[in-house]
Amino acid sequence: THTHTNVHKETHSSTYQARRLMLLDHWRALLVESDPQRASHGIVRYLFSLTSFELATDISNLRALIITIPTQALTLRLVFDDHLRCALVRQNLDRGRLQLRTAKLLELTTLFA
Repeated sequence: THTHTNVHKETHSSTYQARRLMLLDHWRALLVESDPQRASHGIVRYLFSLTSFELATDISNLRALIITIPTQALTLRLVFDDHLRCALVRQNLDRGRLQLRTAKLLELTTLFA
């Protein structure tokens, strides 16, 4: 699953904005930026496990999603083109996290059975 997004990296003193692509697989999420020097190449800017982040909706902007990664002391504010894409990404992140948790529990069950 992937979607285009504008990513705002909020630090203590500044905000960085870029057009990025968010990719999800069965155990991680990646935020990729296209490489300006090489066509059809991308640079992975953020990589995080689907089990190691907190997700919140920005109440003041329905197009924004806030992802906090405590292990990396990082907060990302993702601003999407519309609220539907924001809801879709949130749903995909929640679904991916649930599927990963279910797969891990199944693995543990077969290990201890």
